[in-house]
Amino acid sequence: MKSPAVLLYTSDFLTGTILLSDEETGKYIRLLCLQHQLYPKHIPESHMIFICNSLDSAVAKKFIRDKQGNYYNERMQIEIEKRLSYSKSRSNNRKSGLKKEKHMKNICESYEKHMDNDNDNENIKEVKNKVKNKKSLEEPSWRTDLNIYIQEERAAYNSLLSDESWIAGREKFHPGLDIKLSLEKAHVDFWGTEAGWNHKRSERKTKSINWKTTYQTALSMRCNQVWIKKGEKNGSVLNSGDRQRNAYDSIN
Repeated sequence: MKSPAVLLYTSDFLTGTILLSDEETGKYIRLLCLQHQLYPKHIPESHMIFICNSLDSAVAKKFIRDKQGNYYNERMQIEIEKRLSYSKSRSNNRKSGLKKEKHMKNICESYEKHMDNDNDNENIKEVKNKVKNKKSLEEPSWRTDLNIYIQEERAAYNSLLSDESWIAGREKFHPGLDIKLSLEKAHVDFWGTEAGWNHKRSERKTKSINWKTTYQTALSMRCNQVWIKKGEKNGSVLNSGDRQRNAYDSIN
């Protein structure tokens, strides 16, 4: 009994017809179906000419002429015979009882894995390689490189220290709080360290860091707050450039 179907490897088909026009591709798939229906016979020359108009066409050249002068596509011939062999094997195993039913199941699984997914291993390797190559081509960022994170954090920290308008706004909302010294404490103790980096990386949805919001939140945390003592000026400790550089050096 002839199998009513045959496996079509879509990737191979697309590759094999990439230089054919839509019309030629239609003729090609029609001839493949005709070959399957005529099996074990091949396509008569008159049929080839009727469909392709010429035996010199790009479509006709995908078929081989046999000793009787008929035509067949070699890949289609192979797939038809594979399918028939599989169907026959399955039929024989079903007649062999429960013991051979188990054996038949193994054959079916092996066949289907081979027939339907024979390119899967290569495809999986290709996808993995693409992902690997893509990752290797990506530019390093604060999320993957501690040094980049430290540089970005320092730049943001220094920018906030020099933003007098922002400092004044924070002093308004935190009366009595030494804003600059509290910022320094948050910077030296946490955000300018590897611990701060790991904390930001744990926020998986964060692509870029909003440092202004980060430090505004830090000023509200008691662990960072340094209050102005009577007789002292706000941020007086930060007047020393050496103090600030020492804080930077302690990070690395």
